[in-house]
Amino acid sequence: MRDSINEYITNEHIEEKGEVALYTGPMQCFCNAEKKLKHKKAEMYELKDEDGKVKFRHQICLQYALDKRNAKLLALSVTVIIILINTILKKLVVILVSWIGEDTISQQKGSVVKGAFLGQFFNTGFIILIVNANMKQHKPREFWKLFNGPFSDYLPQWYIEVGVKIITTYTVQGIMPFINVVKETMIRRIKGSVD
Repeated sequence: MRDSINEYITNEHIEEKGEVALYTGPMQCFCNAEKKLKHKKAEMYELKDEDGKVKFRHQICLQYALDKRNAKLLALSVTVIIILINTILKKLVVILVSWIGEDTISQQKGSVVKGAFLGQFFNTGFIILIVNANMKQHKPREFWKLFNGPFSDYLPQWYIEVGVKIITTYTVQGIMPFINVVKETMIRRIKGSVD
């Protein structure tokens, strides 16, 4: 428990500086163990000095649970936003290609596929990586200082935060064509039953 409280205190100082605090070390293990033992999240935990006086008293597992919930909500919202942008990009590419006008339908379909692929590739994969990258140590420093994300390397926390976002987005993107087929079929059946 002492290590968990020390991590909580350290993370409080990190947050006070305006930086990103990661509740993933001893505190994560401790709070997961407390959850298995059916302890409440709002339980108060104390740290006493040699004289028995309480020098720390907080709900550390509640903070961990809130941080975990916010991370999941953020990851889900990023996935939804990326999928919406990809859908808009695909429709925009179709409109632009039809406006440009290709000689044959197969050329038109090929241009749509290429344009949609490039737009979705940059939106889904590249942007998530760049936004989370900390590139300040690379030259030219003036350019890379714009990329001030929390990760300068592929750390275990990167896989938990960024990797999960990418996998979730690609999973949903893989399911979307099937959802669109079912949606179109349902709309046709509903319109058919109304007539």
